[in-house]
Formats: sequence, structure tokens, C-alpha cells
Amino acid sequence: VTPVNLRAVSSASFLPGTLADGSIATAFAGNLLLGEATATSLPLPTTLGGLQVRVTDAAGATRNASLLYAGPSQLNFVLPGGLTE
Repeated sequence: VTPVNLRAVSSASFLPGTLADGSIATAFAGNLLLGEATATSLPLPTTLGGLQVRVTDAAGATRNASLLYAGPSQLNFVLPGGLTE
């Protein structure tokens, strides 16, 4: 497992800024996956295509995000609740 630090943006606007708990975020990077994987059931998975997103808040707490989509250069996920700004 190789951790990668990514910056997330709002999936609605693709603009950086503060993201609220439960909002849908997108992160971009190269060479994440060879193909694509999409969540097909609820609850949403925290692993998709072998990838996980762990969100670290301002207090240093880390939580797993629920994943919607994972592709070669993009991840779409739901920010977990209870994060400290």
C-alpha cells in the first residue's frame, strides 16, 4: 500500500475551499487505476477498485470516506461526518 496525499475539491464546482461533512468531493491524480470502478450498492464502500480514501481533519483525526467512483485519474467520495475544520 502506497499512501498518496491528495487535495480534494467540491464535486459540484471543482473549486477548492472548505468542504462540509457529507458533501461529495473529487480528487485528481495520475495513475490511480488501470480501469474504472463504480459503487453499485448502499451503504457505499470504503474500498473501490482496491483504493481507499482516508480524510484527516484539522485535529488530526482520520476517517475513511465512502467511495462513489474510482478511475485512472479521479476519485469521487463522500466526506465522512464529524470532521473538525
